[in-house]
Amino acid sequence: MLQRREMLRGGMPALVAVGASLGLGACREAPIYESVGGQFPGNGNMADRESQIRRAAATQTGWTVQPVRYGLLRATNSWRSHQMTVDISYDVRTFSIRYVNSVNLDYDGARIHAAYNDRVRALEGAILRTQPDTVSRATPAARTAPQSATASARSSRRLTEGVSELPVGSIPDGAFPALPAGQPR
Repeated sequence: MLQRREMLRGGMPALVAVGASLGLGACREAPIYESVGGQFPGNGNMADRESQIRRAAATQTGWTVQPVRYGLLRATNSWRSHQMTVDISYDVRTFSIRYVNSVNLDYDGARIHAAYNDRVRALEGAILRTQPDTVSRATPAARTAPQSATASARSSRRLTEGVSELPVGSIPDGAFPALPAGQPR
């Protein structure tokens, strides 16, 4: 019994160290997460979707977004000595986030540092929470403050001041190519 106790005491620190390093290593690395087929909230066109992705990335720390081509953005996130790059492909209904490259995240082809997955999930969640920018689709008149009735009447009066009506028949035939000569106007 004494011999067994001595053996456990001598081997226990090494066993704990090996177990702890395996446990910590497993916590730091995980299978790489790729967001595929995320559904955009609301309706929107391609410009709205790009705007949604950019606004969502702006709400998350460290992201920069660059256009690659129509329907594809490249986003990079940097912190301390780490960097990750993902491609965000999208259409009017869905988006996907896929791994491109990383620095100091221990990527081995299948597994990566858990911080990568955390940041991709956070970006995905931000995109899903961001509503389309409907103001960009509004006409310029819809984006301005409504005018009062008197202000509208004043601006109409200013536009017509100094303009007199032309007497009927004062425009020579053929003056407007869309109207053939001799046809009633």
